[in-house]
Amino acid sequence: MFTGIIEDVGRVVSVTHESRSAKIRIATGLTRADTRIGDSVAVSGACLTITSFTGDGFIADAMP
Repeated sequence: MFTGIIEDVGRVVSVTHESRSAKIRIATGLTRADTRIGDSVAVSGACLTITSFTGDGFIADAMP
């Protein structure tokens, strides 16, 4: 159950499918000062872990 505070509403920029996973790129107003690699972020009810940053947000991996 999500019990955190909503800090921003982002948008899915792209989904890159790989053989056994996918990389989801999220554009957000959150900054690197707000987040770190390894932080969990609730995205449409799914808890995703930040694996890297982009200029406008972050990337998380998803598995089936």
